Amino acid sequence: MELTREQALALLRQYNEEPFHLRHALTVEAVMSWFARELGYGEEAAFWAQAGLLHDLDFERYPEEHCVKVREIMEARGLDPALIHAVVSHGWGMTEGDAQPEHEMERVLFAVDELTGLIGAAALMRPSKSVQDMELSSLRKKFKDKKFAAGCSRETITQGAQLLGWELNDLLERIVLEAEVMELKANPNRRAKGAVVEARLDKGQGPIATILVQNGTLHSGDVIIAGTAVGRVRTMRSDKGQLLSDAGPSTPVEITGLTAVPEAGDLFEAVEDERLARELAEQRVAAAKEKQFSSFQKVTLDNLFSQMAQNDMKELAIVVKADVQGSAEAVKQSLEKISNDEVRVRVIHAGVGAISKSDVDLADASNAIIIGFNVRPDNVAKEEAAATKVEMRMYRVIYDAINDVTDAMKGMLAPKFREVSLGELQVRQVYRISNVGTVAGCRVTSGKITRDSKVRVVRDGIVITEDEIASLKRFKDDVKEVAEGYECGVTLAKFADVKEGDVYEAFKMEEYRD
Repeated sequence: MELTREQALALLRQYNEEPFHLRHALTVEAVMSWFARELGYGEEAAFWAQAGLLHDLDFERYPEEHCVKVREIMEARGLDPALIHAVVSHGWGMTEGDAQPEHEMERVLFAVDELTGLIGAAALMRPSKSVQDMELSSLRKKFKDKKFAAGCSRETITQGAQLLGWELNDLLERIVLEAEVMELKANPNRRAKGAVVEARLDKGQGPIATILVQNGTLHSGDVIIAGTAVGRVRTMRSDKGQLLSDAGPSTPVEITGLTAVPEAGDLFEAVEDERLARELAEQRVAAAKEKQFSSFQKVTLDNLFSQMAQNDMKELAIVVKADVQGSAEAVKQSLEKISNDEVRVRVIHAGVGAISKSDVDLADASNAIIIGFNVRPDNVAKEEAAATKVEMRMYRVIYDAINDVTDAMKGMLAPKFREVSLGELQVRQVYRISNVGTVAGCRVTSGKITRDSKVRVVRDGIVITEDEIASLKRFKDDVKEVAEGYECGVTLAKFADVKEGDVYEAFKMEEYRD
């Protein structure tokens, strides 16, 4: 499976949150793209860049398994073996990764990973905070001073030059030249433009977006448009939480002031005034609605084949919601690939986050079904779906969704098991007890929970995991069930990273036939 840059960025954000790690990934991405063109691999520049973007995918979350865990993550997604080998091989000799750099691209990645950190640190020590006035002799001095940027391995940099067959000075000179060229491409004296790295909704501050300024300078008070979200930059903070008044090229910042939450990968740009921004946003929204709100005949997976037999069904419309952008795109692409001569599968919308009322409204108007991957509908969405009879199907494995749709198209959808909701609990307190583990103090908010229930942990509308109950207690007593309105202590069999505010969905699976 090949990834678009947006999918790769979403995958990176799934396993990395620290701004430092994100900035390093984006830096190495740009460096690898430059070297691809410089060394005569222009047609492979996107592949080189993606290897740079994802090279430290597992480092933040799994530092002890760096370059090992990443293989598992990428193979589970069916990614290109060449990309996997490149990512794993950059840790050759430093980690437990078992791949050695072989292709010239892999050797370049091995060499520049540590070197980009060194040159970045050296630039910050200069009055200009730039590489444009950095001399090669200055960088060589910093390289020889092992106390400077001690975390950047000189041995690895030297070994990387040897693998490439270059003199060390040649490698240092090339990286300085590359940095100069990249900076010259960015004009700090124009309106800012760049990309959204991450965005979320904060109860107190509203929409918050982490953005990377790629060109120009962003000022506090500037009007920007990001996707269909608009607003005036109210606050701007650095990766260290410091308030900023402006941010130049290659700078990641966290901003507030947008009217809506943009999506990761959305491009942003500063515009002349708010009126223009809103006009542009309205045009984009209108274009999206025109594309989405087509006329489709009401359909479910269960009646799909019968409608096909009556020649009434030509197209199956689907709304996809997932926990991350990469998953949403993967589900979308996988579903659209199973179209046949009789019916075309069309994903009219693929988004991130909990299934909302607007998703149900779109499905209702478009006569679509909703497929959720690692997400759940909020209460308003549940009520709206029941009222409008919009079908929602939830999955944790992409292939299960593909198989159900495929079987429905073939008239082979044979019900086997269905999920029966038992109730919901909200985690009020979390206790960590030695010899017991993590105990969640919960209140049953609806239905009931039984000792043999399966439990789905939901956090901010995103499914974190599914597990089984290890113990269910009322005070100090083990109980078989707890009804609505009562409190209880719950220990899960495997999952321990419980947080206050988490929602437990209790359910069981029952076999059934129509």
